[in-house]
Amino acid sequence: MAHEQLLAAVAALLDDLAARPEDRVLLREQLRRKIGEMRAQGLPVPAELLQYEDDPSAETDDFFDNMPI
Repeated sequence: MAHEQLLAAVAALLDDLAARPEDRVLLREQLRRKIGEMRAQGLPVPAELLQYEDDPSAETDDFFDNMPI
């Protein structure tokens, strides 16, 4: 995939992430794959995308945070 195509795919995933936060785990995994493709092709990875690769705490599902004990 060309660099422009990868950036367009990443932009679409970021839009989806903003529109569908309930699907964040799946969308973040797709973003990580795109970042991996960029690296595999020797392309620069924009700094703002690195947060999606390096922040495993964002994967936690906060569904149970408000559950009474």
